[in-house]
Amino acid sequence: MGVQVVVTLLAASLMQKMAPHCSFARWLLCNGSLYRYKHPSDEELCALAGKQRPKSRRDRRASGVAEDKPLSVPRDIELQLDTSPITAVDALVLRHFLEYQWFVDFSVYAGAVYAFSEGYFCLVSPARESNLGVLWCLLTVLFSVKVFCVVMRHYFRSEEGGERSVCLTSAFFFLLLAMLALVVREDYLEFGLEAGFALGIPAFPQISRIYCYVSVVSLQYLGPVILTLHCALLLKTLGQHSWGLYPAVSPTVSPAAPVAPPRPEGGPGDTEDVQVVVQEISGLLGCIFTPPFFRGLFSFLTWWVAACQVVTSLFGLYFHQYLAAS
Repeated sequence: MGVQVVVTLLAASLMQKMAPHCSFARWLLCNGSLYRYKHPSDEELCALAGKQRPKSRRDRRASGVAEDKPLSVPRDIELQLDTSPITAVDALVLRHFLEYQWFVDFSVYAGAVYAFSEGYFCLVSPARESNLGVLWCLLTVLFSVKVFCVVMRHYFRSEEGGERSVCLTSAFFFLLLAMLALVVREDYLEFGLEAGFALGIPAFPQISRIYCYVSVVSLQYLGPVILTLHCALLLKTLGQHSWGLYPAVSPTVSPAAPVAPPRPEGGPGDTEDVQVVVQEISGLLGCIFTPPFFRGLFSFLTWWVAACQVVTSLFGLYFHQYLAAS
């Protein structure tokens, strides 16, 4: 397992050293394809509304204004917002941007390590080595759950917009969906994927606020995609599926480890007894965590995450096309 350990350490070192200079997550947001709206200045709003705002404190006192009140303009003014491409400096002020950058970059390196491990096992076929790419995929799955908890906690702390009610309603709905999937035949559960996106409410106080949620929305949509991908990779490897380039290994149930006869205590065979116990535990775990078990677990998890993503995307499209427009 020395080659895999070296590649793992190299990937971890590159991820730490290259993150400030080269980041795939930062490139996704700051490659020039995404634009943000720049909120207008008070002078521009006053000019569009036909008002003249005092510029100095002496002018405000002369006009009888004791303090600077919030500027109010009519809603029917013809306001054209200027756009600007999102840069790396702009992305630093986004909410949860560091979590987004670390999570997406880690998933990229995890995919690279997994691809190397798959190629290594395909070409070399080591007999007594574990696939470290599986460990990276498992860590990505755990970090995906952590990211979802961070986003959900952020929505639960929000006092506006009803995000808490939406989270609770969606949780109960998808729990019911998961329970129904266990009793419905799998022939009825096959459908394709389609994507959706959320739109913001165009208002002056919310222009900067909507922009600050770009990384949160990115986590909200990239997280399920990354989770589905790595669950599928775990399904392929732990379930002993094949890429089609070589014959798949038929999963077999490991036989139970033989039980050794009891030995008297205090003898020279104590060390051997410990080894026998370890072998028995390993054999028992091998009988439980078999390829059919992993096939059932990760196939259901992959389907359920993809179904949640499709349903939420369809609901978002329906809401913004029909409900929000009415």
